[in-house]
Amino acid sequence: FKTVVENRADDIVAWEGVRSASEALGDHVQTALACAQLGNLCSNNERSALFWEQAGVLLLDKTEAHDDAEIAFDRAFERDPRRAVAFDKLFRRVRARNEDDRLLAIINRRLDVVEDEQETLKLFWERARVLRKKGDREGALSALENVTMIEPDHVGALALSGEIAITMGKFSDAADYLGR
Repeated sequence: FKTVVENRADDIVAWEGVRSASEALGDHVQTALACAQLGNLCSNNERSALFWEQAGVLLLDKTEAHDDAEIAFDRAFERDPRRAVAFDKLFRRVRARNEDDRLLAIINRRLDVVEDEQETLKLFWERARVLRKKGDREGALSALENVTMIEPDHVGALALSGEIAITMGKFSDAADYLGR
């Protein structure tokens, strides 16, 4: 299979052969490489994202190539933002590095496709946290309103809303948030 892909790099069947053989041999790096190539070659975004996500999981769990794993998760998320594992792994790495603009872009893209109410709540909470950190108090309050629409007694959202309202001089609003 390796000989075939060396001569015909776009042969999807040969890459599947490399993937299957590498998996059977326990060669995680070659399996991940084959998954990445299959992800590149797939014209179907959902299928492509699945392969990229598999490459990322292998690289993260079975190798030291964690930066390459992040690239794989990013490509999976780019092709299909509904891929839960790719989103979670990418989100955590970007958040850990405090890349706020990129984190907001990831959150916004995920919010467009998420169907779970609890995940939606967490995404709006994270959006509020990042916007507050960036100094966008109005944007943070708007995100916190979305949190309290889903969970009216969310203590963290109410406390943060109160804190932000105080910094904006909106003391009656702050008293309302903190009172709740």
